[in-house]
Amino acid sequence: MDKLELFNAIVKQARPASFDEIKANSLEDTFADVGLDSLDTIMVCIYFAEVYGVSEEIAKQLQPQNVGECFTLYQKHATKNPETIEQAIKNIAF
Repeated sequence: MDKLELFNAIVKQARPASFDEIKANSLEDTFADVGLDSLDTIMVCIYFAEVYGVSEEIAKQLQPQNVGECFTLYQKHATKNPETIEQAIKNIAF
């Protein structure tokens, strides 16, 4: 599964009404580079925790600074490993 594609899909879920087609182009992109404010960043991190089945206790300790760190940190503590973007998005509780 393409990490940038998954990140951009999660951002779209976190910001559905205001998603302005600014997308991550690199795993080194910071959240600010992608146009995320602090609330958007919190939502994206919550969704990453849900996608990868990371407990709330652990997720509260994780503080990724860029797109690549999201994957590194959340996959390290994952209890789920979705194989497709569709499966990943289904893990997000709405």
